[in-house]
Amino acid sequence: MKKRIITVLLALVLISGFAPNIMATNSTIAVMPFEIGGTLDNWWWWGTDEMLDGIAQRITDKLANEPDLTIVDRTRIQDILAEQELQQSGAVDLSTAVEIGRLLGADLLLVGTLNEFGFKNEGGVSVSFISVKRSNANVKLSARLISVQTGQVLASFEGVGKDSGTSLSVDYFKGISFNSSEFENSVLGKALGKSIDDLMTKFRPALKNAQSRSSGPATTATTTATGKIAAVTGNYIILDVGSVDGVTDKTKFDVYHLQIIEGLPNPVRIPLGTLRVMSVDLNATVTSIEKMADGAPPIAAGDIVEYSKAK
Repeated sequence: MKKRIITVLLALVLISGFAPNIMATNSTIAVMPFEIGGTLDNWWWWGTDEMLDGIAQRITDKLANEPDLTIVDRTRIQDILAEQELQQSGAVDLSTAVEIGRLLGADLLLVGTLNEFGFKNEGGVSVSFISVKRSNANVKLSARLISVQTGQVLASFEGVGKDSGTSLSVDYFKGISFNSSEFENSVLGKALGKSIDDLMTKFRPALKNAQSRSSGPATTATTTATGKIAAVTGNYIILDVGSVDGVTDKTKFDVYHLQIIEGLPNPVRIPLGTLRVMSVDLNATVTSIEKMADGAPPIAAGDIVEYSKAK
């Protein structure tokens, strides 16, 4: 009996010691569309946008197998980009990406670039208009993990892939989809697959480093979340977040308007003021204005709210 009590006490000590660490490693991550970070050697395939989006999708699929991560669905990311009138790739800077991350409720962003993508032929034989050659393909990807809360780059890593074999000329790729088996089985497709696999082998150490750098007494208790103003009725401002989203009667909301300014590539975040809670429902919250920023325009439906909630 005494041995059983000691065993139970030891188990409780171990559980209490490890539980906080397990909770601390749980993160929500959004994989942003990849961008061109280098040159595409003699590459003029019109499927570049499809390829960049496909790289992000493959990485998202692989991260879905990580047990301690919550992955933001690619469709949600594309919807937010479209809503903010941003292109799928090449038009999202760091500050805008962080704002997108807040709208998605993510803790971390994975932002990546395609730095090398090409192959060199070493000669071969030609039959009619098709040339069959020996090719060496090289692909290099790089990625950064960024804190949505602070905008700080917490970790960076890269993946490299190489392959060689008999391949058709670059003209052949003009009629091939990135998602086709023809591309996947080509030397360039295989090199790309290897670079993604290499990137993923380095993801786990990078994530551990990012989580250790972002952990601390001030950041482990709460996380930043966002919502939208659903309607304005008289003096009441109704939000599309409620108790199910971590809102309580003590929650304070900061209100922002994302405005597109002519001549600027990305929306400008304009602070409007703060809101206090009047009542909280399961999926909605009724608030009133606590303070308005000097010179701010009226708060309207569609404006963004930001608040802190317990993890």
